Amino acid sequence: MEGTMDGIEGAMPEPRKAPRPASVSRAREGASTRGASGGLMMAAAEHDRRRVDPRVALAVLVLLNVAVFASGAKAIELAAVAGDAALMLWCRRGRLACAWLGAYAALSLIALACILGGPFFMPVGSCLVMLARLFPTAMFAAALISTTYLGELACALQSFGLSGRMTVAVCVGMRFFPTIAREARAVREAMLTRGLRLTPAAILRHPAGLLENFMVPYLHRVSIVADELGDAVMARGVETTRRRGSYHELRIGALDVVVLVAAVALVAAAVAGKVLP
Repeated sequence: MEGTMDGIEGAMPEPRKAPRPASVSRAREGASTRGASGGLMMAAAEHDRRRVDPRVALAVLVLLNVAVFASGAKAIELAAVAGDAALMLWCRRGRLACAWLGAYAALSLIALACILGGPFFMPVGSCLVMLARLFPTAMFAAALISTTYLGELACALQSFGLSGRMTVAVCVGMRFFPTIAREARAVREAMLTRGLRLTPAAILRHPAGLLENFMVPYLHRVSIVADELGDAVMARGVETTRRRGSYHELRIGALDVVVLVAAVALVAAAVAGKVLP
């Protein structure tokens, strides 16, 4: 809009144009920068964004579950984790990939130590091994959530024939968890201003006081957020029966085909490992 308006003003016979104040220019530049780094990206940032098509991602989530839990082989699990990490790196989510890989490595080492620790620790190790099998699907879901807009996910769910109510409920539910995490951080920061720290040692020393100082305002904020999300569901027309349009246009590219083929190959390897001797 700014470039269009400037073009119109340049076409009009104005003898002199008042200079724009430096503060206004800096404010507009700051607003553009915030837009590019936030949820509403500018055109250049949107062009550079890397992600998997949500329709392909939803299908891959199902295939990863089948491959990991049908085979039970550690090689399939490791291959899936490595593929998820490579995808995160390609999507410019290096910190997220390192965090998930570190958590997976720590969990695997603890599980191995428990299994080797004797019969007393072996049940704990078995539970941790089963928990590690969730990592390939959870990592891929984390990559999907961190690189996909909710509007794109809603369009993908609708393309699979999901009803409007279910689509809105899934999208609003996905917004609920980041929101309550942000509210928890806000309550902890407010506690710090009062000199209260939510640490394990402080909880052991004063459990009732800290739980009251944290849980009461946190539950109050969560109840307000729940009401606001309920209003958001109604504002998005959950009761309508018409087919919804979408601001986003989904296209399947070369990366989507590669990711889908890799997931199908993992399923084939898992099935072959079970069927072939």
